[in-house]
Amino acid sequence: MTTISLEIVSKHFVRPDGITHRVLDGVSLSLNANRFGALVGRNGSGKTTLLNLIAGLLEPDSGEIQTDGFVGKQPKVGYVWQNYRDSLLPWFSAMDNIAFPARVADGNWETGRVLASKLLDSFLPDVAPAAKPYELSGGQQQMISLLRAVASQPDVLLLDEAFSSLDQHRSWNTALYVEKIWYKNPIPVFFISHDVDEAILLADDIWFLSARDGKIAGHVVNSLPRPRTLDMLTNPEHVRCRNAIIGFFAAENGRESPGTSQDSFEHR
Repeated sequence: MTTISLEIVSKHFVRPDGITHRVLDGVSLSLNANRFGALVGRNGSGKTTLLNLIAGLLEPDSGEIQTDGFVGKQPKVGYVWQNYRDSLLPWFSAMDNIAFPARVADGNWETGRVLASKLLDSFLPDVAPAAKPYELSGGQQQMISLLRAVASQPDVLLLDEAFSSLDQHRSWNTALYVEKIWYKNPIPVFFISHDVDEAILLADDIWFLSARDGKIAGHVVNSLPRPRTLDMLTNPEHVRCRNAIIGFFAAENGRESPGTSQDSFEHR
Protein backbone atom coordinates (compact mmCIF):
# COMPACT_ATOMS: atom_id res chain seq x y z
CA MET A 1 0.00 0.00 0.00
CA THR A 2 1.26 3.45 -0.93
CA THR A 3 2.05 5.62 2.06
CA ILE A 4 3.46 9.15 2.25
CA SER A 5 5.17 10.09 5.49
CA LEU A 6 6.71 13.35 6.64
CA GLU A 7 9.13 12.89 9.51
CA ILE A 8 10.07 16.06 11.45
CA VAL A 9 10.19 18.13 8.25
CA SER A 10 11.31 21.77 8.46
CA LYS A 11 11.67 24.44 5.78
CA HIS A 12 12.78 28.07 5.92
CA PHE A 13 13.14 30.91 3.43
CA VAL A 14 15.34 33.99 3.58
CA ARG A 15 13.44 37.21 3.03
CA PRO A 16 14.80 40.06 0.86
CA ASP A 17 15.72 41.91 4.06
CA GLY A 18 17.94 38.98 5.07
CA ILE A 19 15.67 37.74 7.85
CA THR A 20 15.15 33.99 7.97
CA HIS A 21 11.52 32.91 8.08
CA ARG A 22 10.86 29.35 9.24
CA VAL A 23 7.71 28.27 7.41
CA LEU A 24 7.50 24.65 8.58
CA ASP A 25 9.00 23.41 11.82
CA GLY A 26 9.17 19.71 12.67
CA VAL A 27 6.07 18.65 10.72
CA SER A 28 5.23 14.95 10.98
CA LEU A 29 2.23 13.25 9.44
CA SER A 30 1.43 10.12 7.46
CA LEU A 31 -1.25 9.23 4.93
CA ASN A 32 -1.90 6.00 3.05
CA ALA A 33 -3.91 5.27 -0.07
CA ASN A 34 -7.03 4.37 1.89
CA ARG A 35 -7.21 7.78 3.60
CA PHE A 36 -8.04 11.16 2.06
CA GLY A 37 -6.11 13.94 3.81
CA ALA A 38 -6.87 17.64 4.14
CA LEU A 39 -4.75 20.49 5.44
CA VAL A 40 -6.26 23.67 6.87
CA GLY A 41 -4.61 26.82 8.15
CA ARG A 42 -4.47 30.57 7.74
CA ASN A 43 -2.91 32.25 4.72
CA GLY A 44 0.88 32.13 4.98
CA SER A 45 0.95 29.12 7.29
CA GLY A 46 2.98 27.02 4.82
CA LYS A 47 0.29 24.77 3.34
CA THR A 48 1.42 25.19 -0.28
CA THR A 49 5.06 24.85 0.79
CA LEU A 50 4.18 21.49 2.34
CA LEU A 51 2.56 20.32 -0.92
CA ASN A 52 5.58 21.49 -2.90
CA LEU A 53 7.83 19.46 -0.62
CA ILE A 54 5.72 16.34 -1.17
CA ALA A 55 5.77 16.97 -4.94
CA GLY A 56 9.57 17.21 -4.91
CA LEU A 57 9.56 20.83 -6.08
CA LEU A 58 11.32 21.85 -2.88
CA GLU A 59 13.79 20.07 -0.63
CA PRO A 60 13.33 20.11 3.15
CA ASP A 61 16.02 21.76 5.24
CA SER A 62 15.75 18.88 7.68
CA GLY A 63 13.66 15.79 8.18
CA GLU A 64 12.56 13.21 5.64
CA ILE A 65 9.70 12.66 3.21
CA GLN A 66 9.21 8.99 2.43
CA THR A 67 6.96 7.35 -0.14
CA ASP A 68 6.49 3.65 0.47
CA GLY A 69 4.95 1.21 -1.99
CA PHE A 70 7.07 2.02 -5.04
CA VAL A 71 9.94 -0.12 -6.24
CA GLY A 72 12.42 1.20 -8.77
CA LYS A 73 10.50 4.34 -9.70
CA GLN A 74 9.36 7.68 -8.40
CA PRO A 75 5.62 8.08 -7.88
CA LYS A 76 3.76 10.11 -10.47
CA VAL A 77 2.32 13.25 -8.87
CA GLY A 78 -0.85 14.94 -10.06
CA TYR A 79 -0.95 18.56 -8.90
CA VAL A 80 -3.78 21.07 -9.17
CA TRP A 81 -2.09 24.40 -8.59
CA GLN A 82 -3.55 27.32 -6.72
CA ASN A 83 -2.56 29.53 -9.68
CA TYR A 84 -4.37 27.21 -12.09
CA ARG A 85 -4.50 29.83 -14.89
CA ASP A 86 -0.72 29.87 -15.16
CA SER A 87 -0.58 26.07 -15.25
CA LEU A 88 -2.74 25.76 -18.36
CA LEU A 89 -1.19 25.92 -21.82
CA PRO A 90 -2.96 28.82 -23.59
CA TRP A 91 -2.15 27.59 -27.11
CA PHE A 92 -3.82 24.23 -26.43
CA SER A 93 -7.55 23.57 -26.50
CA ALA A 94 -9.47 22.48 -23.42
CA MET A 95 -9.33 18.89 -24.67
CA ASP A 96 -5.60 18.95 -25.38
CA ASN A 97 -4.80 20.53 -22.00
CA ILE A 98 -6.49 17.55 -20.37
CA ALA A 99 -4.91 15.07 -22.80
CA PHE A 100 -1.39 16.49 -22.52
CA PRO A 101 -0.12 14.17 -19.72
CA ALA A 102 -0.96 11.12 -21.85
CA ARG A 103 0.75 12.75 -24.83
CA VAL A 104 3.91 13.21 -22.74
CA ALA A 105 3.71 9.65 -21.39
CA ASP A 106 3.32 7.71 -24.66
CA GLY A 107 3.85 10.22 -27.45
CA ASN A 108 0.31 9.68 -28.71
CA TRP A 109 -2.43 12.29 -28.53
CA GLU A 110 -5.28 9.91 -29.23
CA THR A 111 -5.20 7.97 -25.97
CA GLY A 112 -5.36 11.17 -23.96
CA ARG A 113 -8.02 12.73 -26.19
CA VAL A 114 -10.34 9.74 -25.75
CA LEU A 115 -10.11 10.08 -21.96
CA ALA A 116 -10.33 13.89 -22.14
CA SER A 117 -13.48 13.65 -24.26
CA LYS A 118 -15.13 11.37 -21.67
CA LEU A 119 -14.18 13.71 -18.82
CA LEU A 120 -15.48 16.78 -20.66
CA ASP A 121 -18.73 15.04 -21.59
CA SER A 122 -19.37 13.87 -18.05
CA PHE A 123 -18.30 16.97 -16.14
CA LEU A 124 -17.97 20.00 -18.41
CA PRO A 125 -20.60 19.45 -21.11
CA ASP A 126 -20.94 23.22 -21.50
CA VAL A 127 -17.30 23.57 -22.62
CA ALA A 128 -16.45 23.12 -26.30
CA PRO A 129 -13.46 20.74 -26.60
CA ALA A 130 -11.77 23.18 -29.01
CA ALA A 131 -12.12 26.18 -26.67
CA LYS A 132 -8.89 27.84 -25.55
CA PRO A 133 -8.34 28.53 -21.83
CA TYR A 134 -8.67 32.30 -22.28
CA GLU A 135 -12.17 31.74 -23.68
CA LEU A 136 -13.32 30.03 -20.48
CA SER A 137 -14.44 31.33 -17.11
CA GLY A 138 -12.21 31.02 -14.07
CA GLY A 139 -14.25 28.11 -12.75
CA GLN A 140 -14.06 26.30 -16.09
CA GLN A 141 -10.30 26.84 -16.25
CA GLN A 142 -9.95 25.42 -12.75
CA MET A 143 -11.98 22.38 -13.75
CA ILE A 144 -9.74 21.83 -16.80
CA SER A 145 -6.73 21.88 -14.47
CA LEU A 146 -8.42 19.36 -12.15
CA LEU A 147 -9.45 17.05 -14.99
CA ARG A 148 -5.91 17.16 -16.40
CA ALA A 149 -4.54 16.01 -13.03
CA VAL A 150 -7.08 13.17 -12.94
CA ALA A 151 -6.32 12.20 -16.56
CA SER A 152 -2.64 11.82 -15.72
CA GLN A 153 -3.59 8.78 -13.60
CA PRO A 154 -1.28 9.83 -10.77
CA ASP A 155 0.07 7.78 -7.88
CA VAL A 156 -0.31 10.79 -5.56
CA LEU A 157 -2.76 13.66 -5.95
CA LEU A 158 -2.14 17.14 -4.53
CA LEU A 159 -4.99 19.65 -4.58
CA ASP A 160 -4.21 23.25 -3.65
CA GLU A 161 -7.59 24.98 -3.24
CA ALA A 162 -8.73 23.04 -6.29
CA PHE A 163 -12.34 24.26 -6.17
CA SER A 164 -11.83 27.87 -5.08
CA SER A 165 -13.24 29.45 -8.27
CA LEU A 166 -16.36 27.28 -8.37
CA ASP A 167 -19.71 28.31 -6.97
CA GLN A 168 -20.79 26.49 -3.81
CA HIS A 169 -23.05 23.98 -5.56
CA ARG A 170 -20.50 23.03 -8.19
CA SER A 171 -17.71 22.98 -5.60
CA TRP A 172 -19.47 20.41 -3.43
CA ASN A 173 -20.52 18.31 -6.41
CA THR A 174 -16.99 18.43 -7.81
CA ALA A 175 -15.66 17.29 -4.43
CA LEU A 176 -18.01 14.30 -4.53
CA TYR A 177 -16.89 13.57 -8.11
CA VAL A 178 -13.25 13.55 -6.99
CA GLU A 179 -14.18 11.23 -4.14
CA LYS A 180 -15.85 8.85 -6.62
CA ILE A 181 -12.70 8.70 -8.77
CA TRP A 182 -10.51 8.21 -5.69
CA TYR A 183 -12.82 5.56 -4.25
CA LYS A 184 -12.43 3.44 -7.39
CA ASN A 185 -8.64 3.76 -7.39
CA PRO A 186 -7.41 4.86 -3.93
CA ILE A 187 -4.20 6.86 -3.85
CA PRO A 188 -2.78 9.23 -1.23
CA VAL A 189 -4.44 12.65 -1.58
CA PHE A 190 -3.47 15.86 0.19
CA PHE A 191 -6.04 18.59 -0.14
CA ILE A 192 -5.77 22.25 0.90
CA SER A 193 -9.04 24.09 1.38
CA HIS A 194 -10.30 27.29 2.97
CA ASP A 195 -13.83 25.89 2.85
CA VAL A 196 -14.39 24.04 6.11
CA ASP A 197 -17.42 22.07 4.88
CA GLU A 198 -15.61 21.10 1.69
CA ALA A 199 -12.64 19.76 3.65
CA ILE A 200 -14.89 17.66 5.89
CA LEU A 201 -16.92 16.43 2.92
CA LEU A 202 -13.79 14.96 1.34
CA ALA A 203 -11.28 14.13 4.05
CA ASP A 204 -10.75 11.29 6.51
CA ASP A 205 -7.85 13.06 8.24
CA ILE A 206 -7.71 16.82 8.68
CA TRP A 207 -4.49 18.38 9.95
CA PHE A 208 -4.27 21.91 11.35
CA LEU A 209 -1.14 23.83 10.34
CA SER A 210 -0.37 26.78 12.59
CA ALA A 211 0.75 30.08 11.07
CA ARG A 212 2.22 31.00 14.45
CA ASP A 213 5.06 28.48 14.49
CA GLY A 214 4.81 26.28 11.37
CA LYS A 215 3.85 23.22 13.41
CA ILE A 216 0.94 20.80 13.22
CA ALA A 217 -1.37 22.16 15.90
CA GLY A 218 -3.87 19.31 15.82
CA HIS A 219 -5.53 16.56 13.85
CA VAL A 220 -9.15 15.48 13.64
CA VAL A 221 -10.30 12.10 12.32
CA ASN A 222 -13.51 12.25 10.30
CA SER A 223 -15.49 9.02 10.68
CA LEU A 224 -18.30 9.82 8.23
CA PRO A 225 -18.96 6.75 6.04
CA ARG A 226 -18.25 6.62 2.32
CA PRO A 227 -19.46 7.40 -0.19
CA ARG A 228 -20.11 10.90 1.12
CA THR A 229 -23.32 12.74 0.25
CA LEU A 230 -24.46 16.33 0.61
CA ASP A 231 -26.98 15.45 3.30
CA MET A 232 -23.99 14.60 5.52
CA LEU A 233 -23.32 18.33 5.86
CA THR A 234 -25.77 18.32 8.76
CA ASN A 235 -24.61 15.00 10.23
CA PRO A 236 -23.46 15.24 13.90
CA GLU A 237 -20.03 13.92 12.91
CA HIS A 238 -19.68 16.68 10.33
CA VAL A 239 -20.69 19.23 12.96
CA ARG A 240 -18.15 17.78 15.43
CA CYS A 241 -15.34 18.09 12.87
CA ARG A 242 -16.48 21.58 11.94
CA ASN A 243 -16.42 22.70 15.56
CA ALA A 244 -12.90 21.30 15.94
CA ILE A 245 -11.67 23.28 12.92
CA ILE A 246 -13.41 26.46 14.10
CA GLY A 247 -11.80 25.94 17.50
CA PHE A 248 -8.39 25.74 15.85
CA PHE A 249 -8.88 28.99 13.93
CA ALA A 250 -10.22 30.70 17.04
CA ALA A 251 -7.09 29.64 18.93
CA GLU A 252 -4.91 30.86 16.05
CA ASN A 253 -6.57 34.24 16.36
CA GLY A 254 -5.89 34.31 20.09
CA ARG A 255 -9.36 33.61 21.36
CA GLU A 256 -11.47 30.61 22.20
CA SER A 257 -14.80 30.17 20.45
CA PRO A 258 -17.85 29.11 22.47
CA GLY A 259 -18.00 25.37 23.00
CA THR A 260 -14.45 24.70 21.78
CA SER A 261 -11.19 24.04 23.54
CA GLN A 262 -7.67 22.88 22.83
CA ASP A 263 -8.80 19.28 23.36
CA SER A 264 -11.53 19.61 20.74
CA PHE A 265 -9.06 20.04 17.91
CA GLU A 266 -6.45 17.60 19.10
CA HIS A 267 -8.84 14.65 18.92
CA ARG A 268 -7.33 11.66 17.11
